[in-house]
Amino acid sequence: MIISVLFILINCNFKKKFDTEFHEFVENSDSVLCDDDKLHPSYAYLKDGKLRGLEFIRNPECGRITTRYFISQSNEIEKIIFEKDFFFNNCGETFDSIYIIEPKKKSIKIFTKSTDGEFIKNDKILKQHIIDVEKYREEIINWKKVKN
Repeated sequence: MIISVLFILINCNFKKKFDTEFHEFVENSDSVLCDDDKLHPSYAYLKDGKLRGLEFIRNPECGRITTRYFISQSNEIEKIIFEKDFFFNNCGETFDSIYIIEPKKKSIKIFTKSTDGEFIKNDKILKQHIIDVEKYREEIINWKKVKN
């Protein structure tokens, strides 16, 4: 019982830490755009017309998947935070996992109930989360402004 409570507290702290890190990275954005999909919203954070961050929220029936991209001034992906939070036990075991991906370093760090920030080597995960930033720069032109 005590171990379960500690896990929940530690995992919540990791989640909160990474949520805060992304929101601090994009907090000085002068506009936020949304693709207007109510079930699976995507957000683009811009500063002076330049893309600073992307956030994709998916809500499968088992829980929630959030992917956040930190975009550099030179339009490159600095970091990706990929979070799976499967909280409905009707899809099997509930679990949380957070992947911190740094593409330039080819580094992946994973936080789960059994790993506390363990580095892993997995090219499939790395390739799966790399996106074409330029494609989204063009796509977001049609997105709806949610913040000026």
